[in-house]
Amino acid sequence: MLKHNLSEKLGGESSNSWTACRRFLGTVQVSYDKKDWKMGKNRLNRKEGIHTATLYTVILVGHVTCAIAGFLGASGLVVAAYRQRKTGELTPRFWQYQAYVQIITVLLGVFGTALFLMGGRPKVILHILYGALALLTVVVERGMGRGRQLREVLAQDYGHGHFNEAWWFFGLNLFLWAMYGRGLTTGFFGF
Repeated sequence: MLKHNLSEKLGGESSNSWTACRRFLGTVQVSYDKKDWKMGKNRLNRKEGIHTATLYTVILVGHVTCAIAGFLGASGLVVAAYRQRKTGELTPRFWQYQAYVQIITVLLGVFGTALFLMGGRPKVILHILYGALALLTVVVERGMGRGRQLREVLAQDYGHGHFNEAWWFFGLNLFLWAMYGRGLTTGFFGF
């Protein structure tokens, strides 16, 4: 049925050519909530010279790229923090990579929000929860950075005046890694 509709839409052109597929994709209405492709009015239409389907694809690729990069970055930070657990002090390079992962997480949230506003829906609604928890983890990490108030409060209340940053950031990055992992599995596989 899809092949028949494709031939009709393209005016009898071969469905194997790249140009024909691109023209066809410009006329498809994507409906993620019903898990099927529908022909008809184009919800993804041209706006100010940029084809919305192309923009959607670019944002989706950015979202997936940030998710994979964040997962790998959080993995490295977990290992680095675990190695420094005896000294309790983290290196300046760790803080540099921590900032990179935090920026990637915020970009991931921006791309995900843009996809949601454009009509894209994840296979599992928990995907949105995992993204929100990852952003919340970044906020907590920022509050626990060097010289921050949350860090001082935790040191006084739970550390008897001493704050072992390696253990705290090991735990936070492990949680962030888990949120990235669950986000990837729900986004790609739907479980």
